[in-house]
Amino acid sequence: MHETIAQISRCQPSLGTFVEVTLRGNRPECELLELSSLVFAKIREVDACMSLHRRDSELSRLNRQAATGPVEVSPELLQVIGEALLLSNASEGLFDVTTSGLPANRSDSDGYADWRDIVVRDGTIYFRRPLQIDPGGIAKGYAVDSAMMTLPADVEATINAGGDLRMSHWAQASVAVRVPAERHERVVEFRMGNAAAATSCTIGTERAGCIIDSRTRRPLDAAYSATVFAATCLRADGLTKVAIQNPDCGRLMQALGAEVIFVDASGAITGPHPVSKGQI
Repeated sequence: MHETIAQISRCQPSLGTFVEVTLRGNRPECELLELSSLVFAKIREVDACMSLHRRDSELSRLNRQAATGPVEVSPELLQVIGEALLLSNASEGLFDVTTSGLPANRSDSDGYADWRDIVVRDGTIYFRRPLQIDPGGIAKGYAVDSAMMTLPADVEATINAGGDLRMSHWAQASVAVRVPAERHERVVEFRMGNAAAATSCTIGTERAGCIIDSRTRRPLDAAYSATVFAATCLRADGLTKVAIQNPDCGRLMQALGAEVIFVDASGAITGPHPVSKGQI
């Protein structure tokens, strides 16, 4: 009796982008559809917890209360903020969860506050100065990781949330990245370097915002992208913001179990394991 391999692909809007889920396995298609629904449900759950734009989210509650005293937070939010602080410390503030995408002159924040003013202790978080946490540069990766954890090991899965990509079976896979600053849709392609990948680009478009330099709080204006490969989307997502600000970051990437590939405005690749070039 031959095995019957089924495959399904679904796409839904979430996390401020479109989330694509592909599942393949020796299961009835109806079971794969049920599993994909669990994936989307988990992503919505993370989004509801960590949304900066929802007043009833756990993150919004933290931002309102943590400058007045310690706030108990969920293990999920604690993990994301803990990873953010690890990356901030390792990159000497190039990744700063308190400034990502936020104006420097918010009336409810101290203009001198940064990641060093976040205190994590015994499951609580406290702000030494009034500030706002914006995990937009890292929470999407965490959502992808959490969604992947809902799936059984015998199902091959790919989850792509607007460039935050994770695969359960990745050894022979490849990833395509658009060339920055080109009007036509040209991509370069290279082999998947780990289970997860994330890409950031210095050029803001209608589909992607610009990257803010944590040192100057102004948009970066050079034309290149950075794709980071790591074991988790959480780490890959955060490290793209470091790499895009400091291309000379190979030693840091190695220390954190990651690697980075840069694509410049001409389509030239700097980094390991390129595959091919093409157009879409």
